Amino acid sequence: MGRRSIPTLRKRTERYVISSDIAEYIVSEFDNQKLRLFKMEDVSMGMWVQKFDKTRQPVEYSHDVKFFQAGCFDGYYTAHY
Repeated sequence: MGRRSIPTLRKRTERYVISSDIAEYIVSEFDNQKLRLFKMEDVSMGMWVQKFDKTRQPVEYSHDVKFFQAGCFDGYYTAHY
């Protein structure tokens, strides 16, 4: 599967870490106009992942202290501001 881009409502720098099967599902459903697009990308992503969870297979969420929510520090996987 080649690289595809799903249009966003605005230019921002949000990124999500998701598995390839969820990514392929989102692209396929988007191409078939089966996904609803919301104003806030986090709402859209949450709804899309929930739809995958209900129709394909259970989604396993990963929580780790190295997914830090308040800044950027050496050794952390991600940061959220």
